[in-house]
Amino acid sequence: MPSKLHAYLLAFGVALAYGFWYILFSIIASYQVGIFAPIFPLIVIETISTLLNFTIARHELLINDKIAILYLLISGLLYAGGNYMLYLVMNSNGVSFASSFASAEIVVFTLALLLTERNNQKLKNILLGSILITLGLIYESLSLSTISVDLVIKLIEYGLPTAIFYGSGTFVYFLSTNKVKNKFTINFYIQASEVAIFLILISLVKVNISMQISSYYLLWLIAGGFTLFIAFYLNTTMMKVLQSFNNKTVVATGYIISDLMLLPILIYTLITNPSLWLSYTPGIILIIFGMSFLEWK
Repeated sequence: MPSKLHAYLLAFGVALAYGFWYILFSIIASYQVGIFAPIFPLIVIETISTLLNFTIARHELLINDKIAILYLLISGLLYAGGNYMLYLVMNSNGVSFASSFASAEIVVFTLALLLTERNNQKLKNILLGSILITLGLIYESLSLSTISVDLVIKLIEYGLPTAIFYGSGTFVYFLSTNKVKNKFTINFYIQASEVAIFLILISLVKVNISMQISSYYLLWLIAGGFTLFIAFYLNTTMMKVLQSFNNKTVVATGYIISDLMLLPILIYTLITNPSLWLSYTPGIILIIFGMSFLEWK
């Protein structure tokens, strides 16, 4: 059985992988294309990752457990909603603002775990920690922005559904990881269902077809697909490792660490712009204080 240190280091690796993917996704979102926008880039990225998973797991795609299949499909549906909401935020506000929205899912995920063990005091402490961490991350993303009523409305309008989609999707995804052995099979079902949802959305809306795609844009899409494939693989590996502990507090702590994809971006920003330390200090204090509530021993 792996140690907590191994599990948490793996979780941090997941955070780095998703942080890199968020940066690529932000670059992709900055391009103005007329093909099924904004669904088109999501379809391409998810399709590339889905095909990679299919290629590797093609001999182990059959799942006899119908509950497991249901979990995976529901997870894909919820992730599709989260990714779509995230793209809308990222397209107009950038990667830092968008990733702070996504980080709010740690509260939803921890709350879902707590509902399965309502008398677990350690989980209650971790829930408080997840709220503080989320507030710290949101503060960091807003610290250099002009606070306005419109910004607060956007925070609620986009942030709440994004957190619910991602948090609940991850909880269902977590439940499926101990039911299916092959990690690539798990990822295939989730991402294939996401692609199916996006294709259904295209069929229901008026499609604006315009071939305004540069070669650089296609390269970014391919890079995004491969990066998502790697990040998702690491995430599923982490989920299986966390499952092996049979300890919800370790699961919650590991997942919260894996969701801190904004931290690498924040660290890079502070290293390259030391003058921002003062502006970021309150948020950093909230994050550190929140992390003190996690399961470290």
